[in-house]
Amino acid sequence: MRSARRTPSIVGMRWFRSKRGRTLFCALAIVAGTIALARPVAAQDMPERFREAMRWIEANSSYRNLPPLRTWMELTPDEMNRQALSNGMRSAFAIYFCNAQSVALLSRLEDGRPIDWSRPFSQAILVHEMIHHAQCTTGRFSGLNRCILEKEAYAMQAKYLREQASAHPNPAERSLSAENAAEYEKIAAGDGCGNYSDGR
Repeated sequence: MRSARRTPSIVGMRWFRSKRGRTLFCALAIVAGTIALARPVAAQDMPERFREAMRWIEANSSYRNLPPLRTWMELTPDEMNRQALSNGMRSAFAIYFCNAQSVALLSRLEDGRPIDWSRPFSQAILVHEMIHHAQCTTGRFSGLNRCILEKEAYAMQAKYLREQASAHPNPAERSLSAENAAEYEKIAAGDGCGNYSDGR
């Protein structure tokens, strides 16, 4: 999220739909480069939801003592679509920028509805992106195939949702968490890059 521009490497773009035809999830991506956008927010102003994701990762993985993000920002649907299209994606819900150690999140849905970050479905997005942050800050980003990194993020996202599927007090949230966890587990266990787009 700086003024420097370079050709990024991107992994991760998938849309899921429930049996009822409702869109459940969209693209998540890890990007090697940086972007030129305004309104970055400093790490000290990082919302608690990011810290919650980091605490969960440290308690459920081998990653420890993760540094905070340098910056983060919310993008409008138009801004996110432009950023996604410029990097070879149709759309994106969240993008992690390794060089800047920053996350861009979609601020609202296309119809204007705000995103409820208190829901397990939404918090799992942050778990996915903060796994990329852990990969980046521990040097794994430069040492492993991007598909492997993306699969790890989806596997941890699925693990988080499995927990919510058994523990959340709302039956609807438990059902949705289980449904999405199953999709992410398929991706994590798949051969090759599956439906990922590798722009290296």
